[in-house]
Amino acid sequence: MQYAGQVGLIIVTGLLGGRLFRRMNLPEVTAYLVLGFILGPHVLGLVDGSALVKMHFIEEMALAFIALTIGLELNLHGLRKRGSGVGMIALYQSVATIALVTVVVAGLSGSLPMALLLGAMATATSPGEVLLIIRGAGAAGPVTRTCLGVVALDDALGILFFSLLIPFIVIAAGGNMVPTNVLLIPLREIGGHW
Repeated sequence: MQYAGQVGLIIVTGLLGGRLFRRMNLPEVTAYLVLGFILGPHVLGLVDGSALVKMHFIEEMALAFIALTIGLELNLHGLRKRGSGVGMIALYQSVATIALVTVVVAGLSGSLPMALLLGAMATATSPGEVLLIIRGAGAAGPVTRTCLGVVALDDALGILFFSLLIPFIVIAAGGNMVPTNVLLIPLREIGGHW
């Protein structure tokens, strides 16, 4: 099957599968995962690996739309009321995730650089699944708004912590780094290249 046909198959299957699962009172995200697995190269092979590589632009567009949708649903007035709570939840969740993943990976692998890298990467969450579950459940209210705020802040904190941990990962891996770069590299990554 040609690339365009594979993209069309994914879109049609996703739309129909999502609606079918919704009628069965199952989350749409489950339909997307199950159907993607079935269509993929490891089961039916209707979508091959080379097509998946070319579809990264679709992932980027989808993530952009998801982030924009979350931004549209954020209520600044409501966030101000719960602002410190949302921030603290996101901060605690990020720090706890980094600590837990780093300790477990270091214990299992014995590699501190790998443990720090995976710990930093583990802080990132996928807002798409959260938004799909909220929409699928028809959830609304203060808990939902708090959850959306935490998801929005969580990605920002994930980028921040990842950037801050990069120099320590390099040093733990035995690389050389000028002491001032330990601070400058994360600042450049977070604030832009200058």
